[in-house]
Amino acid sequence: MTKFVAFLRGINVGGHNKIKMETLRETFAALRYENVKTYINSGNVIFETIEADDNALAAKIERAIQTEFSLNIKVMVRAISEIEDIIQKLVRLVRYAANRKMLVFSPASRLL
Repeated sequence: MTKFVAFLRGINVGGHNKIKMETLRETFAALRYENVKTYINSGNVIFETIEADDNALAAKIERAIQTEFSLNIKVMVRAISEIEDIIQKLVRLVRYAANRKMLVFSPASRLL
């Protein structure tokens, strides 16, 4: 079982594309994902699955959101282990930078 994070773009922003986190968790559970957790109202969802292809996972989640909420939301999925690796590499790269750090992912981004 691999732990992933799904980043949903543009939900619950400025009163648009409203999705209740409880309903979103239920949608992920219906896809047979386990240990589903949401982070505040951000649209970031942590879950576990035996599936391994993050692009296929993203497409499956996008279809489920379209079906459940009638919203066309872009989703990016990354394994937690990949995010942890990126953060560790970033820490080494920006060791002497300012106290505040920001990590930005794009659909085409991969491990540094």
